[in-house]
Amino acid sequence: MGFCKYLVVVLAVCLAAVLSGLLEWNGELPELQDAWWGKGSITQDDTRIFPYEVDVPVTTLNDLDRRLGAARIGQDLEDGDFHYGFQAHVLRDVVKYWKEKFDWRAQEKKLNAFPQYRTQINGIMVHFYSVPPTKQEGPVKPVLLAHGWPGSVWEFYKLIPLLTEHGFHVVVPSIPGYGFSEEPHKKGFDAASASQIFHKLMHRLNMTEYYLQGGDWGSVITSIIAQAYPQDVLGLHVNLISGSFGPKSLLRHLAYAAFPSWFISPEELPRGSPLANLLYFMTVEGGYFHEQATKPDTIGFGLNDSPTALAAYLLEKFSTATNIQNKDKADGGLTEKFSLDELLTNVMVYWLSGCAQSSLRLYKENMVNPHHQAYKSAPIKVPAGLANFPHEIFFTPEELARDRYLDTVQYTTMPRGGHFAALEEPELLAQDFISFVEKVEERKRNGK
Repeated sequence: MGFCKYLVVVLAVCLAAVLSGLLEWNGELPELQDAWWGKGSITQDDTRIFPYEVDVPVTTLNDLDRRLGAARIGQDLEDGDFHYGFQAHVLRDVVKYWKEKFDWRAQEKKLNAFPQYRTQINGIMVHFYSVPPTKQEGPVKPVLLAHGWPGSVWEFYKLIPLLTEHGFHVVVPSIPGYGFSEEPHKKGFDAASASQIFHKLMHRLNMTEYYLQGGDWGSVITSIIAQAYPQDVLGLHVNLISGSFGPKSLLRHLAYAAFPSWFISPEELPRGSPLANLLYFMTVEGGYFHEQATKPDTIGFGLNDSPTALAAYLLEKFSTATNIQNKDKADGGLTEKFSLDELLTNVMVYWLSGCAQSSLRLYKENMVNPHHQAYKSAPIKVPAGLANFPHEIFFTPEELARDRYLDTVQYTTMPRGGHFAALEEPELLAQDFISFVEKVEERKRNGK
């Protein structure tokens, strides 16, 4: 079946579902219930906050060196570029650099440059940075930054100082099951569960009113925090903009798909209709999503066992999600926006913590959780700032975004950048976030 016919079928199914009321939201969000994600039966959390430092044993590094030296890498197709995935000749270069030139101890110092801690919430130890402002005029403004997959807290190492020098106290937690946070030990841990833990973390830090910023899963998690705990959220800023999945919005999506020039600005028209754009991405680039949303543990074993496989799997996303046109390049455009040191440090967070398998499970848990649809369909009422980066994996035009973000204070079409904005364009992201907060604070001063 051709792509156009496939699109028509999918649109018809969506329309039928809407008209039959199958996707109707009843106006009530499910309450987030406390759950125990630790091992064994429920006990009481240890609420103490412990300082944390990344300190990898030399034996672990020696084991990594041995595995890299034994890497078995296949051959490329001629002129395949990145259309078939990560390319063997690029992977050989990455592994050679990783084994011979990558200085983990130097990168470890960067990871330890900011104060970091762990504390137990809902049975699992949660890792987080807590970085006070370096400059301050007026009250401290707390902000929680949330990462996604295949990222980590490392994504924010350039963004954090840009915010602390503007008076922000920056909190950056590792999603449970990612990086240096303990993985959940029971089924069911989804984005809503992470949002509850992050909310509790902010209260444990005596930050009862705070801003939020996130991309990828971080956008989903922070959006749920804004929906579930709006009384505590001063404002929400996201760089992965997701429209509502409610009936009204889906009908508008259908109209956008059929007549994009009626709704989309001339500048955004080359990106096509939002629904077709998303469908194309999931069809052509979404194999990882389907695997992780169905059988994450199967592929997780291989990723936890082979650093070479892990690097190929994660770095391929840093190629195509930064700009989908990178798949037309022989080297995947991998180091056009990032250094190998930056990319490999993120891979090392996954390798050293052994979180490759547990991180994938978030996809499955969100697909099977019946609450997910309610939060995707429900509006977000807190002040919102939306950063539309031109090479994001999918985009939501402002008119459609306002269906979900009811109090959109700021919608910015960025001049450049893709999915990993905090690491790729930290200055642009910081400027947009600071501008958004200034507008919210001005409204507060004016009593609005």
